[in-house]
Amino acid sequence: MIVTVVVLMVMSMVVIVIVLVRGVNGVAHQVASVKVPVAK
Repeated sequence: MIVTVVVLMVMSMVVIVIVLVRGVNGVAHQVASVKVPVAK
């Protein structure tokens, strides 16, 4: 039982990290696409 709980926790943490990284990348792309035309 303890092993399954640990595995579930690790998997959930990995999923959260992936979601956060994708979210940060998406926001960065949006900010870059907005700032580049303004800079030009």
